[in-house]
Amino acid sequence: MSVLRAYQVEAVGKAREALSRLDRVMLSLPTGAGKTIVAVEVARRFASVLWLAHRKELIRQARKALDEAGLQRVAVKSVFLGVPEGRYDLLVLDEAHHAACKTLRAILDRHRESKVLGITATPIRADRKVLLFQECLEVADREALADAGWLVHAVVHSVRVTRNLEVTAWMEAHRDLVVPGVVFVSSHAEARRYADRLAGFRVAVVRPDSDRARLLADLAEGRLDLLVSCLILTEGVDLPPLRGVVIARNAGDSSAVLQMVGRAMRPSAGKDVCHLVEPVAVGVERAPIAAAIHPARHLIHRWANGAWTSIEAAPTLPQAAQERTSAPWRTTSHDPRHDRPDRS
Repeated sequence: MSVLRAYQVEAVGKAREALSRLDRVMLSLPTGAGKTIVAVEVARRFASVLWLAHRKELIRQARKALDEAGLQRVAVKSVFLGVPEGRYDLLVLDEAHHAACKTLRAILDRHRESKVLGITATPIRADRKVLLFQECLEVADREALADAGWLVHAVVHSVRVTRNLEVTAWMEAHRDLVVPGVVFVSSHAEARRYADRLAGFRVAVVRPDSDRARLLADLAEGRLDLLVSCLILTEGVDLPPLRGVVIARNAGDSSAVLQMVGRAMRPSAGKDVCHLVEPVAVGVERAPIAAAIHPARHLIHRWANGAWTSIEAAPTLPQAAQERTSAPWRTTSHDPRHDRPDRS
């Protein structure tokens, strides 16, 4: 059984208290902060529990955490298997920002008598759809967790280009910042084009029918340098060695950005920071990653006179923080800077 960190203990307590007086509660913690472990401890107090997730990686992670905690009695199912039968005291919804979709709404409608705990790193949706939770608990933020050493700080690299594919030239010149890494693109055809342009790297394209577990293992163990992905690996991927994330697609809202960059924010041996790379068209001022988070540094890179040049950008209030500040359910208290991990 895992020993909970102080902020996780507080999260468990707050979730239990909220569920004692409300039916549907959302718990928000940054990617890598241990949402699954917290939800497992909350579930321990309930006699019958159904854990729902929409990706096989999330299902495997939940099952492993529950087994390690001795909670084999908890049912773990895919949301795509239809509306589950039976009665449960508690439903746990993994990646609960998807609760607005018809599939999950049907499940919640079928189990109206059950308490519901939703867990997510991104409680704000771009479409502003109502998620049907009565309260959202936020315990500890990304910057505080990085200060405490539970996550790593981020350096954002905005690379000025005329078209996104040109970011591959910058990657070739800065391979130590992006390996091992994941490149997120907008289509499967574009993924193939990126793989072709990245011939200097050991690279694989992640397709819907790929053996994702094998590809992720190859990346983590050094047999691959990069994975190129379209709409895959944005959630449910736990890969601490990941050093770089390149978002070479229209990232959309800050929630989508946070999900993608969160893949690289877990600490690992020899990794002090992660590097988040975005191609930004010449003449465009907004840098999506820098707008979504509060990076330790934000560098702007340009190709000039046969070489890459860099300047430091001024810090700005992250878009995600602005969105959360306006949310009526915001509840935050614990500061994990006082709870540093053992580096021995």
